Amino acid sequence: MDAPRGVKAGDSVDIWVDENGYHAGPPLRTALDDAVAAGLSAWLMISAVTAVLLAGVWTVADRASAGRLQPSARSCRGIGPRAAPR
Repeated sequence: MDAPRGVKAGDSVDIWVDENGYHAGPPLRTALDDAVAAGLSAWLMISAVTAVLLAGVWTVADRASAGRLQPSARSCRGIGPRAAPR
């Protein structure tokens, strides 16, 4: 096995082996990679849930305000350029 430059006999070096004990390279992902992926996933999930909740609240509020405005809209029927001829 080759060692990095500057390593002397008796120095300890880190090596990576597979399940059979053969030399393998360092892992492709680090703990930082996993932490960033977990944080990004959590942020995206929270953002999606927030967007759905806000859309629901917006819809409920819009329907509630439309229900309150409906009687006055009925009283204005027949006024304006699109009014049916009498």
